[in-house]
Amino acid sequence: MVKNMKPFAFIFLFLFVSVQLAVDACTIVAVSGKATIDGRPLLLKNRDSDTWDLQIKIGQGSKYIYLCQCKVTDGSAYSGYNEAGFSIINSNSTNMPNSDYNKNAYIMQLALERCATIDEFEYLLDSIQKPLSVRSNYGVMDAKGNVAIFEVNAYNYTKFDAAETEEGYLIRSNFSFSPISSDADVPNQNSYNRYKIASSYIEKLYRVNGFITKEDLFHLTRFLVNSMEDSLYDIAAYDENVYTPVKFTDYIPRYESTSMMVIQGVLPDESPKTTVAWTAIGPPVATVVIPYMMTSHQSLPQKSKMNEEGHAWLCSQGHLLKERCFVNSKTLDLAKLYNLKGTGIMQQIMKIEEAILDRGNELIEMWRTGEASDNDVELYYAWVDDYLEEQYAQIGNCFNGNTGFEAKPYDYDGEMKFYDMLGRPVIVVKPDALFKKCGNIGIILN
Repeated sequence: MVKNMKPFAFIFLFLFVSVQLAVDACTIVAVSGKATIDGRPLLLKNRDSDTWDLQIKIGQGSKYIYLCQCKVTDGSAYSGYNEAGFSIINSNSTNMPNSDYNKNAYIMQLALERCATIDEFEYLLDSIQKPLSVRSNYGVMDAKGNVAIFEVNAYNYTKFDAAETEEGYLIRSNFSFSPISSDADVPNQNSYNRYKIASSYIEKLYRVNGFITKEDLFHLTRFLVNSMEDSLYDIAAYDENVYTPVKFTDYIPRYESTSMMVIQGVLPDESPKTTVAWTAIGPPVATVVIPYMMTSHQSLPQKSKMNEEGHAWLCSQGHLLKERCFVNSKTLDLAKLYNLKGTGIMQQIMKIEEAILDRGNELIEMWRTGEASDNDVELYYAWVDDYLEEQYAQIGNCFNGNTGFEAKPYDYDGEMKFYDMLGRPVIVVKPDALFKKCGNIGIILN
């Protein structure tokens, strides 16, 4: 077994056309307590997938009760934590050898059901029958404050301890730093770009502030800056009515982004049961973040669970709102998502989210010290359900069809108009390629 290895000097050869892989593409961050503002460790998973129909579920494992984000169809865990304070997330790894991805979620499910510590997770990997149908980076955390990433393939794994790094955090997208064999795939450009964006974002925050917060990780999943450090915030139109399509593939959030979860661990003197999963169970740019706690009654907001129609209401709403913002899977109408007037879908979502997070933070602080009970958590969930129903009914009143605007894919052979941040036309050109550049951002209007 390969254990406790330092990252290899890694040379990426990306002189090829990047192709979107069929497997799930995710970005994960593991932050030890020494790098957070309050000493509680953090795990982030931003999930990109064509499987979007998700829910929050509390399940009874063979040993532990667990809370997870999973599909409504089969309940396989994509991220979560258990009552012992063990937490797990993952990203698929394209450059791990000798295996496929079939059992990546199966390992997470087993770990949530059986493991209380990272040592027990390592024992699980050692003892489970090989070969595994696994190529995955697993981010794990326990109630003792340990945080690590395990890069796992069919026969071996490499463990990276976040606390042993100088900064106290680790980042992965869809490749691993373990030794590469001749039969391994080459990571695609998109995966490397997401790693670059996350690394730059976290590094700058840590250098300026000296710590990372859960809110920093929320923001990363909505961060409108690409790997060339070109900012969509700088070209925002005045309001949602200024049609502003941009190429939207080189970002952490993408059309394929289906959810995010930030798991916040505990301090040594706190109960493992006060672990919290701050989660958007739909596209992060169009879905509010809610804190999910494990109570003795195993209660959850009704909007986050599978309903009689076989879907989670909040997840479905997030995808409906996301669709309002996209021309196609690679083209975002930026003004519909974000604009100077503050009427973009993401901006409206974040305004609704403020009250949820404010009340949630206050409740969790009291819950950790015993001043709030499980009943108080359940009352909070009931308030969240009512509040979401009321507020979501108000989202996008400016998108009710009265503008006469209909988003359509642009005509590749037609003229393209480039606009400045106030929506004023700058130049009209005949395209000789799918996207022309304004800086490094493809801005196209018909």
